[in-house]
Amino acid sequence: MRDMATYFPQLTASAKSLGMEGVKGVSDMAAALQIARRGAGDASTAANNMANFLGKIMSPEVAKRFKKFGVDVTKELKKAHKQGISPIEHFIKLVDEKTKGGQADLLGQLFGDKQVLDFVRPMLSDFKDYLRIREEAEKASGTVAEAYARRMQDANERLKALQLRIQNSATIIGAGLLEPIASVADYFSDIFDTIDKRVTVF
Repeated sequence: MRDMATYFPQLTASAKSLGMEGVKGVSDMAAALQIARRGAGDASTAANNMANFLGKIMSPEVAKRFKKFGVDVTKELKKAHKQGISPIEHFIKLVDEKTKGGQADLLGQLFGDKQVLDFVRPMLSDFKDYLRIREEAEKASGTVAEAYARRMQDANERLKALQLRIQNSATIIGAGLLEPIASVADYFSDIFDTIDKRVTVF
């Protein structure tokens, strides 16, 4: 988990460009990284291999290579979104199909990048395990989401209580001290806006 927290930021931009968002996207990336780690010497290399795959799957060069195998990557990505399938899962299945189970010569025709291949090979060989890990992560995410909602509810109740106290104080202390209070309120509002943007960026 520590390694994932370190390398997720560099992966999310590419993942988002493929339409991977929210808890489901995080679960999918986490599972893929677990498998990628098996084909790499360390966590950094695994993350880099996956970043290369995510970044290059829609590149013009790879698109041309897929075209030779009769695959339109743009249409396939739209197809995956329409069916609610992970882009990673969908393209690994396509690679498996077009390379007849990952034959080395055919894989080389699809991807010329060693780092991409170092991600694809373990994904092909351990594909069922990737699906299993993702399923377990998605089940666990329900617990996380429930706990998050509960905390947010508690926070909302506390904010309401604070607002009520401020309103009551306004009638007691008068307008003279309202400006400093308003400034403090604006300060906390900016903090909450920043937190909200960071949470929803992925």
